[in-house]
Amino acid sequence: MISTKNVCRKLSSQPHLLFYRKVSTADVKASARSMVVRFIQNRRAQRRMDDIRLEPYMSKGVYTESGAIRPMPKRYPFGIIKLLTITIPFLYLGSLVSKYATLGLEKMDLFVYNDDDDD
Repeated sequence: MISTKNVCRKLSSQPHLLFYRKVSTADVKASARSMVVRFIQNRRAQRRMDDIRLEPYMSKGVYTESGAIRPMPKRYPFGIIKLLTITIPFLYLGSLVSKYATLGLEKMDLFVYNDDDDD
């Protein structure tokens, strides 16, 4: 017969057997549900952090809740120049693409421009 001391020694040498239990499907469903809920909560918290980062760019009016005047908004140097240096080349590039696309369509007789004057 095995004594209780021997059983305890065997179990203590194998700690993974101490807490072994059969897992039911309800436990698996509950743990999966808790993982999904935790994932959704983390996503919501991340969105809140993103909103906090965008806070300086959102307009809240001139006055604070206490009635104090807010500081001047941040100004970006050369804002118009930066805008124009991006906008003008890409508008030109878009017009070139459309021009050559219409020429190709006319060449393949898929689009033919008719200049009919009915006057």
